[in-house]
Formats: sequence, structure tokens, C-alpha cells
Amino acid sequence: LLAIVTHRANLNLRRRLGEEATAAERNRLRKQLHDNLAQSLAFLQMKTGQMLDAAPRADERLIGGLKEITGSVERCYQDVRDTMSLLNGPPEGFSLPSNLSSYLQEWSQRSGIQAHYAPSAYPLRLSPATQWELMHIVREALANIQRHSGAHQAWVEVKGSPKEVSLAVRDDGKGFLDSQRRGVGLNIMEERA
Repeated sequence: LLAIVTHRANLNLRRRLGEEATAAERNRLRKQLHDNLAQSLAFLQMKTGQMLDAAPRADERLIGGLKEITGSVERCYQDVRDTMSLLNGPPEGFSLPSNLSSYLQEWSQRSGIQAHYAPSAYPLRLSPATQWELMHIVREALANIQRHSGAHQAWVEVKGSPKEVSLAVRDDGKGFLDSQRRGVGLNIMEERA
């Protein structure tokens, strides 16, 4: 009996140490993103805005290019901020259905792509960590839709049952062939699933 209790205590200690190491690494990455990339992007936002204000109004090509750069920098900055918030891990009481609904509204406004959400009729009995991973998958899928598909609409559907959960993200964009080069995002989504 003592051996079983000792073994369980060791497993709990290893699990706790692993969780602490993961949290420390996420915190380190979040700080690096903030101190390096986010601050550089914020500076670029400010400078391109100043250049746009100072650009001669007659030079439409210059103004158009500056607006394009400004928009790109703003999207990158928002992506970095989103990534930094994801590195925190799931907040206390995280719920995929309610968070996904609000995220889709924000994403739709930011991307200009109309998002539709079909939540599961069956209550999801998933741990907050599993729901957090599903949220990561949806965010990556939507980022791919925004960057590559040329879509006007996107649909996210979550189906649950006592034994499994199904997540589907689709769009009305141009799609791609399985034989085409796969990006890192697709591989990461598969690993998370």
C-alpha cells in the first residue's frame, strides 16, 4: 500500500512539475513576444500612420501602398496580441461555446468575412484544457481562411455526444488540393486534435 501511495505521489509531483515548466515557458514566450515583436509592430503602426498623414495627397499610389502596409502591420500586431493571450492557457471557467461565439463575432468584424456558428445541442463534457485546444484549432483554421481562401463566409460547427466531439470549420473560398504544400498551421491543428 505504501508503494502505491508513493507511486501516486511521484506521478502527481511529475505532473505538477510538468505543468509548472509549461507555464514558465509560456510566460517566457509571452514576454519575448511583447518585448520584441509586439513593440516593434506598434512602432511600425505609429510610423506608417505618420507617413500616411505626411504623404502628398496627389500621390495615390504612395497613399495606397502606405494604407496596405498599415493594414498588414495592424493585422500582424493583432495576431501577436492574440497569440500572447493564448499563451496564458485557459482562464478559470473557460467554456468553448460561449468563448467561440464571441470570438467569431470579433473575427468576423476584423476580417470582413461573415462567420456562422452552430454550437453542439449536446452539452460538451470536456476539460477546460481540451476546450482550449479546440479553440486554438478554430483560431488557426480561421486565420488560414482569412489569409488564403478569399472566402466571403465561414462556418464553425461543434457536435458533441457522450463519447466524442466533432469540430468542423469550412468556408466558401477557393480551397486547396491535398497534394499542395501544407503549411505549418495544418500540421499544428492535426497535432492538437
